[in-house]
Amino acid sequence: MKYEIRLTKRAKKRLDKLGKDTKDRISQAFKNLVAVEIISEQPHSRGKIYVLGISGRTARVLFTSHAIERTKRWEITEEMVAETQLLPEEVLIGHRHRYIAHKRHDNHLVRAVYEYDGLLPVLLTVYFPHKDCYFKGDGIYEDKILK
Repeated sequence: MKYEIRLTKRAKKRLDKLGKDTKDRISQAFKNLVAVEIISEQPHSRGKIYVLGISGRTARVLFTSHAIERTKRWEITEEMVAETQLLPEEVLIGHRHRYIAHKRHDNHLVRAVYEYDGLLPVLLTVYFPHKDCYFKGDGIYEDKILK
């Protein structure tokens, strides 16, 4: 999983004075704070059910076979998609009342399209376009899997 921290020039100078061990501890602490992990996966007739964890909370999400194939095609990880679903920067409503979760990664955007089967979120497809094409940046949250 990739994390980006933007520092001021003053903060960069202070960080440069720290030893490597201290830098590594700070980096690891940050990752532990916001890391989404895949705890387990179970086969399902439509794909796989992933149990996702973050900060002591868990959520179950069904990734359809099509969505799993799309992650491979776009060369993104299931963890990136899981992070997009659990920690989106925005969630929009798409066609047929489906939800589209967005999370930026450099100049691109993970777009995770999902709907619900009862209470279970079902990831239908995912793609990785340039962020300028779709990212609104208005802090819109039409839905949140972790409430």
